Amino acid sequence: MQYVVFVLLPPLAVVVSLAVAVYAWRYRPTPGATVLAGYMLAISGWLAASTLELLAGSEPATLLWAKVAYSITTIVPVAWLAFAFQYTGRQKWLATSRLPLFCVIPLATVLLAYTNDRHGLVWSNMRFSAVGDVSALDVDYGLWFWIHRAYSYALILLGAILIGKERIGSFRLYRQQSVWLLIGALTPTLVSFAYTLGLIPGLRQDPSPLAFAFANLAFFAGMARFRLFDLRPIARNVLVEGMADAMLVVDNRDRIVDMNPAAQVLSGLTGDDLLGQPADQIPHPWGEVLHNFRQVTDVHADVAVEQGGRRRYYSLRISP
Repeated sequence: MQYVVFVLLPPLAVVVSLAVAVYAWRYRPTPGATVLAGYMLAISGWLAASTLELLAGSEPATLLWAKVAYSITTIVPVAWLAFAFQYTGRQKWLATSRLPLFCVIPLATVLLAYTNDRHGLVWSNMRFSAVGDVSALDVDYGLWFWIHRAYSYALILLGAILIGKERIGSFRLYRQQSVWLLIGALTPTLVSFAYTLGLIPGLRQDPSPLAFAFANLAFFAGMARFRLFDLRPIARNVLVEGMADAMLVVDNRDRIVDMNPAAQVLSGLTGDDLLGQPADQIPHPWGEVLHNFRQVTDVHADVAVEQGGRRRYYSLRISP
């Protein structure tokens, strides 16, 4: 029965993953969106290959598709980590001098998977069984399988830590975005971990690709509900957070996407109140100031405002 499920569900799961990939692709100018779309495509390919493995009809074909599916799995954790680097503003780790280092073990895994018959490092033993029209492959894991699986879990965990650490002290909207990202990455990883260690009794087919595909709905929630790529936190450091000057960031749709503590004190509202809201939601007198300069992209001027019954003077700098 479980093999029937693994034949019938993957087409739906592939549709889900491809739909989320297309949705992410719409935001491709935004850092992280293209990599996330590639992550979704890798999961779709993993699902397709896993399904063809079951439907192959012969032992050589089943083994071939098993190797293809396993090779595609090497892309998923690297793509997730690359997304985490971009999402948290660590693009320097994607430089040509650094990113290839993360690909050494995945590339070795692909090579060892296709030459497994010579050494048994990925699968030490393989057994084929026919269940109706389905050709099932049951394996014992070799040494390299455990090395690569541990490495994959480490990359996914590292990406989750980077995103979690970056957003713990951020505004509520960005924390919500991060929660859905972490759900989408960690939930299927836990399913994979449980299956690999045999903690799911009676389950003979790896549910990981299905779990990753349906977990992509969490990524969709982050993009659609919490505007993952519409509203993006900018790279911030201790200087911006601690400086006395008020800093407010407005995107090209006139929405507030960032503000430091000094700006919150000046406006009398918190970032959670204003983040994602139109700039004209800022209370008097700052709403009027922004309105007067809304068509200006680069200026340094002095402004006078009535505040608390007193006339105050400020130095205003606008930068694109």
